Amino acid sequence: MKQKRDELESELRSLIPAAPSDRMVNGIADQLAPAPHSTAEQPSWTFGAIAFAVAACLALVIIWYPRSTETTENPSLAPVSSQREALLAKPPTMLAYRQVLVESPDAVDELLDRHAARLLVASSSGEGMSSLLQDLMSN
Repeated sequence: MKQKRDELESELRSLIPAAPSDRMVNGIADQLAPAPHSTAEQPSWTFGAIAFAVAACLALVIIWYPRSTETTENPSLAPVSSQREALLAKPPTMLAYRQVLVESPDAVDELLDRHAARLLVASSSGEGMSSLLQDLMSN
């Protein structure tokens, strides 16, 4: 029994790792050492370049910004009733419902009713579902 124990202990001793060499320890230490930071190596012109770029962008915006005092025709400024009629003429879309929802929930109900009535008329007039789907997918 004692002989088996001695064999096991000698085998365990042979498994003890060897001490690392000085070269390996120095190499690992060099790799783990923090890199020296020098603020003197950073270019001093970086701040000037950034300031110049910002100034150039600002100058471009000022030059190209429209200074017209005349009011141009803007479709978003059109009367609400004409916008609603334009929405009713198109197939139902999420954009149309969102735009009408800005007015009121009752306006959404009205738009849903009109679109439903239009779809029912289109399907009952004999056009068929394929032409109805093509109309919806085209817009």
